[in-house]
Amino acid sequence: MIYSLLYLNELWTGLPLERRQDYLLQLQELYRQAGWWSDELDTLERLERIISGSCCFLIAENTASEILGMGRAICDGVSDAYLQDITVKSDVRRRGVASQIVETLVRHMESIGIAWIGLIAKAGTDGFYGHFGFSEIHEAIPMLKIKLKSIEPKGDVAT
Repeated sequence: MIYSLLYLNELWTGLPLERRQDYLLQLQELYRQAGWWSDELDTLERLERIISGSCCFLIAENTASEILGMGRAICDGVSDAYLQDITVKSDVRRRGVASQIVETLVRHMESIGIAWIGLIAKAGTDGFYGHFGFSEIHEAIPMLKIKLKSIEPKGDVAT
C-alpha cells in the first residue's frame, strides 16, 4: 500500500478552500469511526481549530487523496507532549499505517527537544504502544473532566 505522511497543520493555510473542506469531511469520518465525534458538540470549524492548534497534526494519505489515518501531538514546544487521536480506517488496519504515524510523531517531538511524551491508550493497546517505548505510568490515575454543554450564566453574574 502506497501512502504519504503529511503534516496537515503546516500545510493548512496554504491549501485551497475546497481541499480543506474535503480534508475536514474525511477527518470527521475518521473521528466518527473512532467514536470521538459528537454531532451535538463537534463542528467542522472546531475540527479546523484542532488541526491549526496542534503542535503536529499528521495524516496518512494514499495516492487518491484519501486519508487512511491520523494522529496528532499537543505540546508546549519545550518539555512535554501528548499523542492524541491516533486512528486508522478500519479497512487498512494491521498494515503498518498506525505504526508509521506514531513513529513519525515521536521522532518529530524528539527532534524539537521534547523528552517527555505521554498518551492515554485505549484498553488493550498497551502492547502496540509498548513497541515504541511507551509504558504504564505507575501510581498515576488517568483523569478526565468533560464539559458536555455550554453553560450560560443565569441572572446577574459578578465578574
